[in-house]
Amino acid sequence: MKPTEPYASPSRHYRLLHALTEYDRKQARKPHYNLYALGHMVKRLHEVEADMERGADTREAILRGFCGPALTACLRALKLTPATLAERNRHVAYVPVTSPGNES
Repeated sequence: MKPTEPYASPSRHYRLLHALTEYDRKQARKPHYNLYALGHMVKRLHEVEADMERGADTREAILRGFCGPALTACLRALKLTPATLAERNRHVAYVPVTSPGNES
């Protein structure tokens, strides 16, 4: 998805974007803050949203796209079931729930 395309659910997009921005703002106060983290998270958000628009379950798409506190922030923003300890503490190698080439 290109950032200029309209979103299927603008309120969902803005709630997730706000959650990630707030998470990044809190991280900025810490000594080893990554200046590029927000850009990476927003890019991943676009990938996750594209996956959701192709029919992926919202919670599953977010679980595959984020981990740790960013995952917790996204799930809270959408009032979804909280992640388990195992889901929060894993490393993410992003694989979409739906395949980009198999759109119906």
